Amino acid sequence: MKKWMTGMMAAACLFLAACGGSDTTKDVPTADRAAAVQEAYGENFAATAETPEEYLEELYGVKLDDLEEYTASMSMISVNPDQMLIVKAKEGKADAVEEALNQAKENLIANTFTYPMNQAKVNATTVVREGNYIALFMLGQADMESETDEEAKEFAEAQVQIAVDTFRKALTK
Repeated sequence: MKKWMTGMMAAACLFLAACGGSDTTKDVPTADRAAAVQEAYGENFAATAETPEEYLEELYGVKLDDLEEYTASMSMISVNPDQMLIVKAKEGKADAVEEALNQAKENLIANTFTYPMNQAKVNATTVVREGNYIALFMLGQADMESETDEEAKEFAEAQVQIAVDTFRKALTK
């Protein structure tokens, strides 16, 4: 009986591996993912303007030739730094795109002139990857309550986590 069960378990593992059972990434358009993130924030979503195509390389260092699709938006309100970029990299290009977005994140943190009330949000900018889908999020409700830098940091991180969780939820079964 043990040998039979072991054999059946091994066969099931092989079947799942052959059928891609271990990969739970869905192929959902980036626009649908972006809409889910926007919905998660509700009225606190300020990145409502479409990001111009040329910004992909200028601001984020991402080459259009490396992408199958993308959705990008930013706030057009000068006091709000919110921005969102969700891409699906072409096969074999995800590492390069992720590296470019991580560099863009560091550049945004180091070089973005921001109002003091937004510094924690800029510092909480997050890059997340699931398979060939990579996103950069600088999003969240404005923090009008924090009294210390640590409170502001925690608030901003919790706000950007909404986007991360929504992005991951949209990508998995």
